[in-house]
Amino acid sequence: MRTRKMTIAQLREIALERFNSEYIKNEDKARNIVNRFYRLAGADDRLLILNNDERTADRPYTKELEERTEKVLNNLRNDLKEYGLTIRYYSWLPTLEEIDTQHTALTVWYYER
Repeated sequence: MRTRKMTIAQLREIALERFNSEYIKNEDKARNIVNRFYRLAGADDRLLILNNDERTADRPYTKELEERTEKVLNNLRNDLKEYGLTIRYYSWLPTLEEIDTQHTALTVWYYER
């Protein structure tokens, strides 16, 4: 019997539970942080596409999205400091890690385009 592939929502829920139990200890706050993290990842993914297309790279929409994404990134980084976490980029998608280590707290490895 074949095992069904887990959906992105199921994988995110598992990641949320682990993230909450290891770092945040408050489900509502953890859910807020995780949702903001995934929205940031989605915006970064979209910006990669827009900035690599000569028709959209210099459009006002792209510039506005860059500015909004930067603001979200800074706000999220500030909120994560309380829990000893930060956001790092190893490619175009973010990873949440402990501040003084490279121990990954949350990633978007299953984020499908």
